[in-house]
Amino acid sequence: MRPHAPQQHPGALAVLAADPDPAVRANAAQNWYTPAEALTALAHDAQLSVLAEVSENLFTPPDALAVIVGAVPADFVFERFSATGDTDKSLMRDIIDSLLDHPAIPPEALRALHAKNPPHFHEGDALHRANWPADLVVRFGLSHCASTVEEGEELRSFTEIAAARHTEPLDRVLERMLRGPIYYLRGAAAANRHTPPHALAAYVRTADPELEATTSTTWRRTRQPHPRSSRPGPRPAIGAPTC
Repeated sequence: MRPHAPQQHPGALAVLAADPDPAVRANAAQNWYTPAEALTALAHDAQLSVLAEVSENLFTPPDALAVIVGAVPADFVFERFSATGDTDKSLMRDIIDSLLDHPAIPPEALRALHAKNPPHFHEGDALHRANWPADLVVRFGLSHCASTVEEGEELRSFTEIAAARHTEPLDRVLERMLRGPIYYLRGAAAANRHTPPHALAAYVRTADPELEATTSTTWRRTRQPHPRSSRPGPRPAIGAPTC
């Protein structure tokens, strides 16, 4: 365990967030105690190194994450991005990955990010994240499980859900998914914030824990791996104890 310095005050971090040196601003951007207002201001920073830290900070406000989505280029291709070298390329890829994974990103910001065709995006990864817009979750779920649907009850449910997405409110479609026999669709609906609470309550009361656990293990084994950058996960706040 490394020794740690006294915890920095949010007011001091706000000052560091406005420092002219981008390395200092990036250091403030990664700190979990940096005030939300300072993180929002840093989301407009011109330096990708700063944006990478803001997008990875678990306490970055949703509005700030939406601002960073606006800085992501459409149809980003690692090999073609930036004439300034591999550093900027890697940082932009890290920003995109962090935005896709961030628990606070707003649904419409995810929609905007998806419209930019981000690299390494996989529909299966979106299914178990809560903030994706309902229409995209339904679309991703149907697309992702289409090749695995079995004849009989699963096929009937799949066909009904595929038709209902064009005629019924999306919360009703998510409820259909949650009640249906297709695990991929049940899992997506159970994870999504737009699924009605009463449907979730009924699901918890009636789900077979042993079946869900068995199918979940199978799903994890068959999902395509999600390429990740080599950057570490969210770091502890500056001054926090680390092992």
